[in-house]
Amino acid sequence: MYQLHGGQIKAARALLNWRREDLADMTGLSPSTIRNLELGYKAPRGKTITIIRQAVEDAGVEFTEDEGVRRKKGGDIIIIEGPYSCDMLFEDMLQTVKAKRGEVVGIFKSQDMMAKSLGVDGMVNMDRLKNLNGAAAVKCLFSDTSGAQAVPDEFQFRLVPGNSVMPMHYFVYDGKFAEVFPDGKDSFHFILHKSFGLAKAFRDYFGIIWNMAAPLA
Repeated sequence: MYQLHGGQIKAARALLNWRREDLADMTGLSPSTIRNLELGYKAPRGKTITIIRQAVEDAGVEFTEDEGVRRKKGGDIIIIEGPYSCDMLFEDMLQTVKAKRGEVVGIFKSQDMMAKSLGVDGMVNMDRLKNLNGAAAVKCLFSDTSGAQAVPDEFQFRLVPGNSVMPMHYFVYDGKFAEVFPDGKDSFHFILHKSFGLAKAFRDYFGIIWNMAAPLA
């Protein structure tokens, strides 16, 4: 197993401009645990190394074998398109949030569009929404109440006027920001950004609108 040193964790945070609380949010570890790791009071091992490396690499930084850190070259933006694009986005979303009971937020024109972007149409692939609900808290904002889709009761939806949100559809999950582009009636392509900064900015924007929105009846 590749050994990780406390100084590398601190250096990675500095490169990403993360607080200990930010890394804690991304990994499910406590800020005090991260502090102890960075100060060398305890050595990261096994699963701890894996989840810290994954969080840092998803944000665009990687650890090096000479006990250093560096920004990753390329791979921060992924285009997802083609006949299986919705399947690929859903799988990436589910696996990303599954390990630590994360949160998924999104802004869409309608509930129907949100569901179809994840490959769910009516009762087709309905289990996807149930699986996602088991792995994450899901919140979405809509500007249109038409095309209601059967979803788990735990999903949280609110309604906003169409002119009060930016004219784009997106998901944010963990340190990823996914732009959603309808290609046709039931076809989509996605631009997936592995960027903690972008994800945080759009999650913060979502939070502002969410607090002003009305619950969806």
